[in-house]
Amino acid sequence: MSQIETLFNSKSITYVPTSDMVLKSQKDIGIIFPDSYVEFTSYYGIGTSNGFFIIDTPITLKNYSGLHNRIIQNKNAFNSKLQPAIDDGFNIGDIDCLEPLDKESEFLVEHISNIIIYGRSINGDFLVWASNGNIFKFFFVDSDCFSIRYTGESIRDLIIKTQTEQIKYILGTGYSPLPRIFDGAKNLD
Repeated sequence: MSQIETLFNSKSITYVPTSDMVLKSQKDIGIIFPDSYVEFTSYYGIGTSNGFFIIDTPITLKNYSGLHNRIIQNKNAFNSKLQPAIDDGFNIGDIDCLEPLDKESEFLVEHISNIIIYGRSINGDFLVWASNGNIFKFFFVDSDCFSIRYTGESIRDLIIKTQTEQIKYILGTGYSPLPRIFDGAKNLD
């Protein structure tokens, strides 16, 4: 059993992309996906992870707008949250304007033009990967784009950390470890 298969104690898998869908999506968007993203979405597909995160998936279904559209929608939402701070004279990386809360998060600020928002939390927070062309790093950005927290080198790192006490660093001290469940989306075809 692979490490990705053991992330959840309970899982309901419904819609999973084919390898052709993943390749087509990469071609349509014009980027290469991180291996951990391909592995996660190819195994779990569309659904809610830990009862809290919705990771967008490169799949084509009647009632799912598709990954490319979701990336555009998420980027527009991200930019609409960030723009008021920029209009007020803040620079990306300043306090309350995508402020890196750890050394690793400076990578996102340095590569802001190469980010992909690959999912959201149920609270509207952003799941982001940034790349310098060779390396992918994963981040959690709060829903108001005030701060960035590094979550690791893979989606798996985010999932595992939020199932443990490390969640307090990523989401805040008021959070307890999230349940180890994956609930596949329903009624999309």
